[in-house]
Amino acid sequence: MGEDGVGEDYPWHWAADVVLRDGATMHIRPIRPDDADALQRMHLAQSPESIYFRFFAPVPRLGEKDLYRFTHVDHHDRVALVMVDGAEIRAVGRFDVVAPGDAEVAFNVVDTERGRGLGSVLLEHLAAAARELGVTRFVADVLPANARMVRVFGDAGYEVAQRLEDGVLSISFSIEETERSWQVMAERERHAEALSMGGLLQAASVVVLGLGPEGEEGHVLAGRVAQALAAGAFTGPVHVVGMAAGDPTAVPGPPRQRTQVHRAIGEVPGPVDLAVVAGPPRDVVGSVPALRDLGVRAMVVLSHGFGESGPAGMARQRELLRRTRAAGIRVVGPASFGVVGHGPAGRYNATLWLESDDVTGSDDAPAAGTSGPAATERGDAPAAGTSGPAATERGDAPAAGTSGDTRAAGSPGEAPDGLGLFAQSLAAGLAVRSAAARRNLPVATFVSAGNRMDVSGNDTMQFWSQHPATAVGVLVLESMGNPRKFSRIARRLSASKPLVAVISGQTGQATPPGHAVRTSREPQRVLTEMLRQAGVVRSRSVREMLDVAALMLTQPLPAGPRTAVVSSSTALAGLVSDVLRAEGLEVAGEPVTLPPLAGAAQYEDALARLTARDDFDAVIVAHAAPLATTDREVAAVIARAAARDRRTWVASVYGLHGLDDALTAEGRRVPATGTVEDAVTALAGVVQHARWRTGATDPLVAPPGIDPAGARRVLADLLSAIPQHERRTLDRTATQALLACYGIEILAAEPVRDVDEAVAAAEATGWPVALKVSDAVLRHRMDLGGVRLDVADAEALRESMNQMRTRSERVLGHPVTFEVQAMAPPGVACVVRGSEDDLYGPVVAFGLGGDATELLGDVSYRIPPLTGRDVSEMVRSVRAAPRLLGHRGLPAVDVDALEDVVARVSMLTDDLPEVAEVVLNPVIVGEEGVQIASAVVTVAHPLRQDAGRRALPEPPAEPTGDAGDGGGAEVG
Repeated sequence: MGEDGVGEDYPWHWAADVVLRDGATMHIRPIRPDDADALQRMHLAQSPESIYFRFFAPVPRLGEKDLYRFTHVDHHDRVALVMVDGAEIRAVGRFDVVAPGDAEVAFNVVDTERGRGLGSVLLEHLAAAARELGVTRFVADVLPANARMVRVFGDAGYEVAQRLEDGVLSISFSIEETERSWQVMAERERHAEALSMGGLLQAASVVVLGLGPEGEEGHVLAGRVAQALAAGAFTGPVHVVGMAAGDPTAVPGPPRQRTQVHRAIGEVPGPVDLAVVAGPPRDVVGSVPALRDLGVRAMVVLSHGFGESGPAGMARQRELLRRTRAAGIRVVGPASFGVVGHGPAGRYNATLWLESDDVTGSDDAPAAGTSGPAATERGDAPAAGTSGPAATERGDAPAAGTSGDTRAAGSPGEAPDGLGLFAQSLAAGLAVRSAAARRNLPVATFVSAGNRMDVSGNDTMQFWSQHPATAVGVLVLESMGNPRKFSRIARRLSASKPLVAVISGQTGQATPPGHAVRTSREPQRVLTEMLRQAGVVRSRSVREMLDVAALMLTQPLPAGPRTAVVSSSTALAGLVSDVLRAEGLEVAGEPVTLPPLAGAAQYEDALARLTARDDFDAVIVAHAAPLATTDREVAAVIARAAARDRRTWVASVYGLHGLDDALTAEGRRVPATGTVEDAVTALAGVVQHARWRTGATDPLVAPPGIDPAGARRVLADLLSAIPQHERRTLDRTATQALLACYGIEILAAEPVRDVDEAVAAAEATGWPVALKVSDAVLRHRMDLGGVRLDVADAEALRESMNQMRTRSERVLGHPVTFEVQAMAPPGVACVVRGSEDDLYGPVVAFGLGGDATELLGDVSYRIPPLTGRDVSEMVRSVRAAPRLLGHRGLPAVDVDALEDVVARVSMLTDDLPEVAEVVLNPVIVGEEGVQIASAVVTVAHPLRQDAGRRALPEPPAEPTGDAGDGGGAEVG
């Protein structure tokens, strides 16, 4: 028992930091015996009405017996959670089990906190804890006048039954998760997390704090941000602390009128929304109380020496997260490149990037750690023999304060439409920030998460979802903290705003320095399929990603894959056509070719004839330049034709790259790419996204006969006997009972030890039968002698068993047992697997049985929950799928029945994180129906990160990150 009275059975995993309705944070945890004084203070501060609603009687003060009973619970039959702000309890929620599966629930929120969503958060966390303990229904007695309490239950998405009895409302509702309850939780989460990002991306005032000795990292980095802010158009207060010794003229760059320089943080007048901090880790951590007193809501940490520097640094990173969470401050970093936001005082550049700097070098090397191939763009004319015109990039900088944004990015008021950029490491932030500027792409917001200790890609996407100025989201990711949440958020966001991403080749498989994330046992294809399922266009490099983003930002989504080709080079037109077909697009009609020296008039005539056609959905214009000169008149003709046509246009014009005034007409831009291959790749990504959008709002699968509560009852006693971090395989009876709760039936199989038992089992089953070796290595391998089918009589059974025993014991080196099973109708053998991965959570896999799956890896993956389209595409996306659909004149099998099995397994893995793995092998798909010949279920205590309750990621218990995702919820 610890000093706070907490024993070994204290459920630490129920504790979490949460974001409230107003964007502020609070801590929720199980109650402790030492909470008695705080609970009494909370009670004494309540109004008489609130006390009466809670106790149905006036209770001016809690007695000693009540305090003891309320604070001493067993965390099983009696559970209580408290929401705390420092040392004070702001809300209490509790349930007492009153019957098997039923628990009586009650809440008490302090009067001063009403309207912030504490009750709804408590309900989510209580319901999650209750489901873990086998409770399936909450009941409550509520006074009719207590409308707030009744509304909390109904607004959570549950079907609430009410009955008035003796002046009291008796309420009951199932706490099983439903699509509606998930939608309610996700919408509340989205709203709260987006608001919590306001101090970061919509700040009205900024403080820049340089710590440590002069001339070292803290002063250098903070001074750079002070210079970037001073050079921009932000008109709000900017306070510079710790540098220049109080001399405003010593701040690098031209200080703006409202820049104020202070010797110490205590001199800064508050409140201030955003703090940008750099310095020694100890000093950065020590600055948090002063920033809290200033009212700071968000903090960007530029400096290093935290998680990336080893165990001691990770300990400092955990301490920084602990202190900022307690202070209600969201953190970007450490090791961040900075942020760009737009608040009421205009656009602010709080990054290490000076927007007036020359833009030089290549933008095409992938960010540090990313997997895409590097490509140089020196701005030179294309070498002889190259396949398309290269864009000249002279390194000219956009005007100061524009950052390549040609739409008055620095002006106060509403932010202009543009890209939302998210990157992780400093190197990745520099790469994507500079590449966007070279293309003259407007940037609405930018976040470099650094070590991604707190603010993550998930938080940033939540903000984008409620930020009208962010038209397209761009992500450069090197780690994934919570991919399931990423998939959920991205899927919703992609339905209205396109997302494009570059992902490191080691994402999910390794932990980058400074990041505290779990890794996955699943192959990298799981991540690829997850992105496709969520509607995210995955690119191979920053270059490709920004080409796709520019096209999405400026052009309408294509209605289909039909693409018209226009070029002043017959060879180039042929190349474009070939690349289009290779990317899965269609060439619409014959390419429109012009003479090599075609000018504006010839282009105008050709494009007028083209736009009169209705046989294409998109246009690629590839203008060659025999004299290596940029023809801006031709570009203007292309822009005017695109403005009139309203279909999707992309161009490859010598000397133009990104968004250029030469390719602008009537307020509409045609993006220019460096090569024709880039143009086709960008168009292919946009077509992929447009196709995905057609099913973005499809409903989730919901086959009949699903009973998650019954499944949890099957697992409850079994799990109680399993130590933490151990896995157990269920026996045949438990496996069949569990799967039956999801409408999955397994062919009966009788274990046998000798021939006499086998014959008796076959007689009871009915001839012919299948004989199988029970050992996992051979039980599905007919080619290795582990299976005999169509055994028709006792003599054949005896002979088969003797032969199989001799061969199997020679192969395995130990005695074997057998199973006798009824023969399934002929069909195609498939494998359906569901698993609970440490990183991704539930994963469903599908493949055809045999070598296609086991040797060639011909497997498709998805992250539940799934739609009908997800399931259909999953089955049809494996290369061996033609065997299901009528290959070489054979009859097609019952794919609908197979998809029903996949849907049921997806729901099982989604509902039951306790199921570490379920394998159905083989699933024999006949011309009518399916038969499942074998199933193996392995269970363990769950460690799922995204489990139907709102929670910020917890700081990891160990530097390795095994105990949590350390902050991002992506991707973090």
